[in-house]
This record gives sequence, structure tokens and C-alpha cells, in this order.
Amino acid sequence: MTRGPPDLGTVPPHWCNATYFPNSPLTVVARADVWWWCGGKRLFGRFPKNSTGLCALVSLLLPISVYPIGVTELVAQFEKDAFPSKKKRTARSDGGDPTYIHAIGVPRGVPDEYKLVNQISAGFESSICWWSTINKNIDRINYIHFNVQKLGNWTQQGFEAVHGQLAATSLMAFQNRIAVDMLLAEKGGVCSMFGKQCCTFIPNNTASDGSLTVALQGLRTLNGKMKSHSGIDNSMWDSWMDAFGNYKTLVSSILVSISVFSAILVLCGCCCIPCIRSLTNKEIIKAIDPSAPAQMYPLLAEDDYVDLGPEDETVYQTTDHTAV
Repeated sequence: MTRGPPDLGTVPPHWCNATYFPNSPLTVVARADVWWWCGGKRLFGRFPKNSTGLCALVSLLLPISVYPIGVTELVAQFEKDAFPSKKKRTARSDGGDPTYIHAIGVPRGVPDEYKLVNQISAGFESSICWWSTINKNIDRINYIHFNVQKLGNWTQQGFEAVHGQLAATSLMAFQNRIAVDMLLAEKGGVCSMFGKQCCTFIPNNTASDGSLTVALQGLRTLNGKMKSHSGIDNSMWDSWMDAFGNYKTLVSSILVSISVFSAILVLCGCCCIPCIRSLTNKEIIKAIDPSAPAQMYPLLAEDDYVDLGPEDETVYQTTDHTAV
């Protein structure tokens, strides 16, 4: 466009496939990510009035740098990224495993946030209600055993998924390598381009005797053994209740109530009632039982009282005691 000053600049003409010279004032509508470039370091969204220049529509892209690189430089960069230099590790802040075995063979040192039971409260409970502590320990053992089985099942599923994916990936990589070697057979194959780095050993851990397969088989065996050792047989208690049919639950609750009531009667009849009876008998005997003879002398009236001397009093007491 040629109208007059100002001169916006000129794009190299050989960059343009077609050039238009508007005869009327050019009305430009600004659009997103579309700019007018007339050379230099300026972009225009719209033109000033009566401006002159040769401009083109452009869009901005992210900055991209292209560097020529050969196979040697590519391999060197790959070695640097894939096999970084070893660095000395810093000591862990947690100080390692805090647990230890006590002198009497009891494990100690478990942090409070990982404990299941408080030892102090459990000690008081076991000294007072020891039967409750035994039942609670049984429930905790069953809970831990159940969660260990769940952990084993989830671990087995995870290993099986990884095993299947790695087996397919290894097979695909081997097939692709053979195909690439066949395509590059005229140039010597892949190893002629990468040299020593081409001979990279990929362990086949998913084979029938691979480490991953062996570990997975051991995990299956462990889960099967734990499953075979789990479970309790309640058929002895439940089989005879099946004779009641649909009334099994009702009869079971009635029998449990009768058993509890009978246990209370037996406890009261064999323990509580004999103890109360024994205490009552002791109190009655203590109330009506005669005291010692020295404390049961008859009281004499004033007319019968005779002042005796020390010797006569001693003889009297001895004679009276013998008579009694």
C-alpha cells in the first residue's frame, strides 16, 4: 500500500507468492494471534492512516531452536541422561528402624502413631479383666491375618499386571529390533550406526524361569498356604440347628437366653447364696454364742457383798472358776 508517511517497512518481495496494492484506504480488523509484519521488529494489529509499506499476515509461534547433531553426539547425550553419575546419598532424617528386641525377647520401640494398643491401659485391663484381654487379642490376630491376606492378594494382582505388560513390551521390542535390522541390512543394521551402545542386554525376567515369574509363583504359593490355614469350622454348632428350618434364628436366640439365665442361676445358687448364708450364720452365732467364763460372773447384790482379803479373793475366784 502506498499512501504517504509514515513508512512502516518492507517485507522481502521474494517471500510473497502474491502482492496486492489496494486503491482505497485499507480497513484492517484486528484478529487474535494474527498480526501484520512489515519488516523489522514491530507487529501491527491495525495500520495508521495514510501509511506506506509492504506487509504480510503472520502468526507467532513458540521459540524453537534447531541444532544439527550426529549419531555420536546423540549417543553421548543418551549416555549422560540414561546413566547419570552416582552421588553420595545423605543420611535419612528418620534415623532408620526405631524398633529393637528387648533383653527378655519382647519387641520395643514402635512409634505411638503406629501402635494398635496402649501397653499401659492393656496392662491394667489384663490384671482386672483378663478374659476380655484374651478375646480382644484373638480379634486383633484375626484382623491382622485378614489384612495380610488382602495385602498378598493385591500384591499378586499387581505383579501379574506388571508381568503381563512387561512380557508384551519385551516381545514387541524384540520384534521391532528384528524389523529395523532387516530394513537397515544394507547399511549394516542398527549396530553399525550406534556401535557398542547397540549391544544392550535386556534381562528377560518375564520368562518361565525369570526372577519376576519366580517371585510371582512364590507369592501365589504363599497366598494359597495362608488361605488353606484360614477359616474355622462352625458346622458342628450350626448343623443341628438346621432341623428348625426357618425358625432357626428364633430358636437360637431363645436357647441363648435360656443359657444365660441358667448360668446366672447357677452362679447365684452355687456362689452367691452359700456365701450369704455363711456370713449370716456367722453373725447369728456371734450374737448368741456365750462369751468367755471370766466375763460371765453373776452380779452380786449389795447385801451379799463381803469384803474379802487378797488371799481369800484369790481362793474364791479359783474355786468359782473350777465349779464353772
